Amino acid sequence: MRSDVTYTHVLARGVHTRVGQKRSWVEMCRASYDDGMSSELVVYVDIDDTLVRSAGTKRIPMLAVLDRVRELAASGAELYAWSSGGSDYALHSARELGVEALFRAFLPKPHVMIDDQPASDWKRLIYVHPNEVAGRTAADLRASYQRPG
Repeated sequence: MRSDVTYTHVLARGVHTRVGQKRSWVEMCRASYDDGMSSELVVYVDIDDTLVRSAGTKRIPMLAVLDRVRELAASGAELYAWSSGGSDYALHSARELGVEALFRAFLPKPHVMIDDQPASDWKRLIYVHPNEVAGRTAADLRASYQRPG
């Protein structure tokens, strides 16, 4: 792990974020808007059966997805790794796969979402299955979510 990066828990649920100092969740969100990241493509990437497959005790990296994640990061996308296994699991898996530095934070998948709209109604959300991601460029993904609904 790079020595200049500090991981801190910013929520009781154990969200890890790459920051040089401790920040609250509100400060982290505000920093995202202040540094211009909010206008970029924001991508949440699952771990199991997306970045890595498990067969017994063997873990098999999904190379096409990892390549696309690297391309998304290089294009300026804001990447978050999340997993139903929790934030620690997401962090350790990304580290194991050598892509830890590409992600802004490592989160648990939510059990409850409180929002005024169900995710199915979000106009700027697209779902891409891991088997389909290799055929989608960063530019293609940006164009897909920017289309008027």
